[in-house]
Amino acid sequence: MKLSLAAIFITLRYSPSSLVAAQTQTCSGVSGPFSLKDVTRTCNYETLLDEYTRQVFDVTGSTCAGGSDVTAKEDLDAKMMAATNETNGEDAASAICKALYDNADLTAFNEAADKGSSPSDLHFEQEFYNGGGEWQEEVETIYASDDRSATSVLRQDAAKVREFYEGRGSYSRVEWPNALTNFDDATCSSHAAMCCWPKDRQANDGNGNCATPYDVNCVDKAPADNTDLCFADLAKGNGSTGLDSDDGFVVFPGDGDNGEGSIHCHGFAWADDEYDSISRYIGNNLFFVSMYDHMHQRGYVKNIPGMPMCGCMDQMPIATRSDCTQVDLTEDWEMMFDGSAFTGKMTKVEIDFNACRGRNNRNNDLWAYAARLYDDGKMTAAQFGKVGRVLTNDDDGYHATELAKFEKGYVTGYTHLAANYTLVAGRDEMYSGEPHGREAFNKAFFQQSLTAPTDMTVDVFPIGEAPIIMRICPSCRETHKKVWYRRKTPIANDNFDLLHSILYHTSSTAPTGNIWNTDFTLHSSYKD
Repeated sequence: MKLSLAAIFITLRYSPSSLVAAQTQTCSGVSGPFSLKDVTRTCNYETLLDEYTRQVFDVTGSTCAGGSDVTAKEDLDAKMMAATNETNGEDAASAICKALYDNADLTAFNEAADKGSSPSDLHFEQEFYNGGGEWQEEVETIYASDDRSATSVLRQDAAKVREFYEGRGSYSRVEWPNALTNFDDATCSSHAAMCCWPKDRQANDGNGNCATPYDVNCVDKAPADNTDLCFADLAKGNGSTGLDSDDGFVVFPGDGDNGEGSIHCHGFAWADDEYDSISRYIGNNLFFVSMYDHMHQRGYVKNIPGMPMCGCMDQMPIATRSDCTQVDLTEDWEMMFDGSAFTGKMTKVEIDFNACRGRNNRNNDLWAYAARLYDDGKMTAAQFGKVGRVLTNDDDGYHATELAKFEKGYVTGYTHLAANYTLVAGRDEMYSGEPHGREAFNKAFFQQSLTAPTDMTVDVFPIGEAPIIMRICPSCRETHKKVWYRRKTPIANDNFDLLHSILYHTSSTAPTGNIWNTDFTLHSSYKD
């Protein structure tokens, strides 16, 4: 006991402050190799510093756990700058993260269809994205087999697509097929792509109007309509269609059954930063939108005539809107440091495909999604503007169509017989200057026209003495493109502007003084 007391007494002879000083360990940074494991956040400077501090610098038992002459930031910056030859930690971290993403496993795009002889063989995909090939042109039938068993069954013929979706399409990064003319880098400056389908070839999937029996109820059937197709510039599709038409174009007036029929468009957009997650996985998004979600699951196929089925926006027709899919990612990675160099490794990738979340909570809308990317600083004004030149974000795409026709050297108009008619007014695409004033029009109409009345005091003009206007309306339905207005009565009120009423009022909104069948009649020909 006396020895124990003596020992205790001897130990306590040192002051507490001297004891702390003797036990404090200092270092000028963590030495030796280390690893950052199970990281799920985006690789950037902040993530690397947080994980280094948490997993290495502050860990009990590390060489700096007992105290350090440098901070974790100073220590990591020095290591990263030495490894990359960059002059600051942020740039060094950027280089390290880019290397992580560049070296991640990449799945060849043609593994989805499994038709190529090598990873670079994209002949099947080129034909597919142009709107051709067996998956596009065939429809299930019982008349191609001796026993009347079904052939050209899409989900059987394209079974590899579902297999790819359930495997590498959702769990690895798929390459972007920019070797295809549809997605050539020179035509993808908008950072957006889209597919438009006019045909449905698969029944019983809850989409489109293809039904069974196929040979009766799935002939030239249509997809669910989600847009108004407006204008196709054939020159934009030359690279994919091979039409070699610099001047050709197609205008689609009206919509739905009164226009081009049912058309379904769906696309996606990506960030200006090629290392942003939505940019790195655009190959996956393209596969999902085109091959899996719309062809395999819905049976949507074929292309708008003169345009590719799918392509970057620079090659696609003008339409009012498009549905949209975005990728949501889970990426697990690790970073190893061997004492001189950093090596990153992607350990797990999981991809969810969801409806795009756009500006002002407008979801599943490609224009609104591009607007949100622009608002968030991820898409430039020029890129967003190019998306808006294709997706008009309005009801009918009228102004975009008129601009597209003008750029082709065409303007909407009508060449009248000058000996029989005088142009007095125009509006919208027929506008060619200020219309006649009220008095000038009334004088020309009631006094100088070929059928001008001889007596303006009668209640109703006699046959043969009723002034007539020919009205031209290029955008109206076929039966209303050319109509003759026959005036029956004089103008009772000198202040009434008849020309303005004709230009801007319909029969249901016409003011007193221009009532159908009372003040005028309409005819489909001059002889009527």
